[in-house]
Amino acid sequence: MKQDNELQRLEEFVENLLTSFTELRAEKASLLQDIRERDEIIEGLRGNVEVNDTERGEISLRVNKMVDQIEEWEQGLDESEFEESSLEIESPGSENEDSDDDQTDVEATSGDEEFDSEGSDEDQDGEEGKGQQNLFSMETS
Repeated sequence: MKQDNELQRLEEFVENLLTSFTELRAEKASLLQDIRERDEIIEGLRGNVEVNDTERGEISLRVNKMVDQIEEWEQGLDESEFEESSLEIESPGSENEDSDDDQTDVEATSGDEEFDSEGSDEDQDGEEGKGQQNLFSMETS
């Protein structure tokens, strides 16, 4: 009888061991499936990040191009306004004429509305000859 008890105990032990083994295999399969699903999600997210980085780079290039165009346009305005104002201030032969006439020319030119709207920034800064500030520049004065 002692042998029967020991055999029965051994059978129960092996049965419990096989049940545990089967449960662990099922759990392993489930965990491996979860890992596969997460890997797929991670790959999808990596793809999204790459697409977003590409889009951000393209947008950045386009914005930089627009900013460059605006800066070129501003420089063109500054140069044409400078040329117009210098033509109005300096007239041929005015250097050797009476200084009162020169002062009158400058006063008449400075009263021009277009000149005042652009020149007001220069007057506030107290710096003569400085061009219009770029709206998009990183430097502050």
